[in-house]
Amino acid sequence: EQANVTLDNSGKAVRMVGTVQDITERKRVEIELEKHREHLEELVEERTQELKLSETRNKALLEAVPDMIFRVKRDGTYLELIPGKGIKTIVPESDFIGKTISDIIQNETAGLIMATIELVLDTDIIQVAEYQLIISGEINYREARFIGLGNDEVMIIERDVSERKKAEESLKRHSEELENFNNIMVDREMRIIELKEEVNKLAEEAGRDVPYPAAWEEECWNSTV
Repeated sequence: EQANVTLDNSGKAVRMVGTVQDITERKRVEIELEKHREHLEELVEERTQELKLSETRNKALLEAVPDMIFRVKRDGTYLELIPGKGIKTIVPESDFIGKTISDIIQNETAGLIMATIELVLDTDIIQVAEYQLIISGEINYREARFIGLGNDEVMIIERDVSERKKAEESLKRHSEELENFNNIMVDREMRIIELKEEVNKLAEEAGRDVPYPAAWEEECWNSTV
């Protein structure tokens, strides 16, 4: 509402002229806008809490994973490191960030890792590689998965498979030893058969009974197969 008041010489109001405007619609719009603003703030707060919960969950999952996780650039620069439980590193974990793979790994393994990074970024296909690291004078076997993240970055999930490799090598060694032993035994039995055949031949030439019949040879051979 707006009004103009006319006063007389004594200051007494003698006339008033005014206008009245209906602002009901404007007030309704303002109320609706306020409701939308409050609703938007609620949505933002809910989303923020969801993101925080998701980050907490993801962090807990990563910390529970026994693997070591690296985030590196195409040129091999380490950007991030999530330590693995019980996994040894060539240098202290704090020395990785900002350095390159070639700075940390001083052998042909660095070339293999760099080539795999290039392949992942160029093809956008997950790659798996196995390699050896010399840590404190001991050979450590690692299996790693390389996953492209975009922006010329790759995530490397590295697992220590030394115990598995040692078990595989031990199994292979024992299998080879067993095979060699079997070969020796077969050769030995074959030689015995040959000697028996020679004795039988000599007995026949001397007119005597064959001391080692053919049934014995068949039984001996079957025992070696």
